Amino acid sequence: MTIQKPSQASPVERVQKSYTQLCLAAADLNTATDELSAAISVWDAVLKRLSLGVSAWVELSSGVDGGRWWDRSIGYTKLKDRWGIALRDRDGVEWAEEHDKVETWSFNEAPRWMRIEGVGRLPDLIEALLKQAEDTTRKIRSKITQAYELAEAIEPGEAHLAQASIPETNLAAETANSLDLAVVDGVAAGTTSSAAAVLTIESSDAFNPSTASDGYAGPVDQTKPEVATAVATSPYGRYTRVPKGNRR
Repeated sequence: MTIQKPSQASPVERVQKSYTQLCLAAADLNTATDELSAAISVWDAVLKRLSLGVSAWVELSSGVDGGRWWDRSIGYTKLKDRWGIALRDRDGVEWAEEHDKVETWSFNEAPRWMRIEGVGRLPDLIEALLKQAEDTTRKIRSKITQAYELAEAIEPGEAHLAQASIPETNLAAETANSLDLAVVDGVAAGTTSSAAAVLTIESSDAFNPSTASDGYAGPVDQTKPEVATAVATSPYGRYTRVPKGNRR
């Protein structure tokens, strides 16, 4: 009795079949990548509204092998005159800093595998940015008196008047609880409009829906309660609380 072996596809047939499947897989991959990019663009827009002007990095992975070190991080920094979420890859030799290499991409331009690695650390990045903002605020405030004293030396009288005209604020305290991740969670869950979503900035100020404006997107729209809005009431860093029922 002769046992027949199952017929095998020819190399040409295998290539044709695999290529057809690859075309479909590529289209699906690009669609998924575009969707992730859109979500990160919401983060970039939200953080841009805050005008932080400070960088922060959170380590994703690192290691040392025979004197060579490497690490990967997700951060918020300025690239090509534009602030945004970024991914960074560094490596070097412990005893020769001149050989250190650093490569940084905006999140949506980084290798896909790094984007996948970085998404889960976004909450850590927000916390790192908050700490950096608070630390920077304290450092700036500690130098204000010195700056006015030096200004007084070159323009007597003018610096004193300028200092007296600035109302007292405590920006560090006001920003301590400023970052509300609920709206970002809402975007991820599909319950919040990604195009309009922003983080909430809260303080003890009263909310006045007839006059409040965020300085970027126009008046508060109370018909869209599912999206939070940051609302600035003055150029000095004070903010108006937007009650949840009135958020757009």
